[in-house]
Amino acid sequence: MNLYDFDNTIYDGETTFDFFMFCLKRRPALIKYLHKLVVNLIKYKFCLVSKDKLEKLLQENFAGVIKICPDFEEFTELFWKEKYYKIKPIFRDMLKEDDVIVSASFDFLLKPACEKLGVKKLICSHIDMGTGKVIQLCYRENKPDLFLKMFPDTQPENFYTDSKNDLPLMKICKHNWYVKGNKIVPVTERNLK
Repeated sequence: MNLYDFDNTIYDGETTFDFFMFCLKRRPALIKYLHKLVVNLIKYKFCLVSKDKLEKLLQENFAGVIKICPDFEEFTELFWKEKYYKIKPIFRDMLKEDDVIVSASFDFLLKPACEKLGVKKLICSHIDMGTGKVIQLCYRENKPDLFLKMFPDTQPENFYTDSKNDLPLMKICKHNWYVKGNKIVPVTERNLK
């Protein structure tokens, strides 16, 4: 079994940001959330936000996003028709049915991509679409916990990621790989710094 991060690993970019921009074109009132999204995405990428802080930010903002764009779940199909080309070709051929995608992105957004890719196992964040309440945040230190809850006593063979945010998950895998663009290199002590 192999594990894969999704954003900037399988997908060339951040799906949440791209999806937000996709929805913003259709619901311009979402502009009021753009600044918060960009600032917190930068903090996330540079490991400057804790799981608790990220969850709090999502709780504070997601209900408002749903009010402005209650049909955004329906936009996911349109989004993937437009953005599927951003799935890196190397991963379209590499992914197998028993592989697992582990991502901080939300299930409503990733499930359609997983179906197209033939991946049946997805561990990711989940939000109550009616209330905007975060049910599960799959982020940094709880990624290995969520994985082991679903697959107890399992050590993945390989893990592919673009981010040091995934260091806790790297610790339970036999081999770890950094994905930078279309290049895949082994994780070493040197490139962990």
